[in-house]
Amino acid sequence: EMPTPRNPETPRFKGSQVAFQKSVILIDDPCDLLDCESVFYLLKVLKIIAQKKRATVLISLGKAYQRRGLFDMFDDLLYFSSSGVLYFGPCSRLCDYMVLIGSPCPKNVHPTDHLENIKNAEA
Repeated sequence: EMPTPRNPETPRFKGSQVAFQKSVILIDDPCDLLDCESVFYLLKVLKIIAQKKRATVLISLGKAYQRRGLFDMFDDLLYFSSSGVLYFGPCSRLCDYMVLIGSPCPKNVHPTDHLENIKNAEA
């Protein structure tokens, strides 16, 4: 039986349940139920699998990943708002993009927090 997402004691997936579907791996918010160390290890393993199998890994994340220092492990970011895509591109270029659109990232503010502030301002 598949674990239910409402039970915080049970992960939403098990390693044997992560399946390759035409070289795409989908993971829904691993930060929601796993501790930081487990998520870090999971991301390292997924990156190795993606490179070896030439797979694309898509991970939906809540806000917790920023504080846990996991942001830098990602190659690209797709950031949505209710009006559409706010940013799509390399994580390493996010701050450069913010400068280009006239809204540079303030010091001591995580770039995705800044995107979140922009998203909230447009609502």
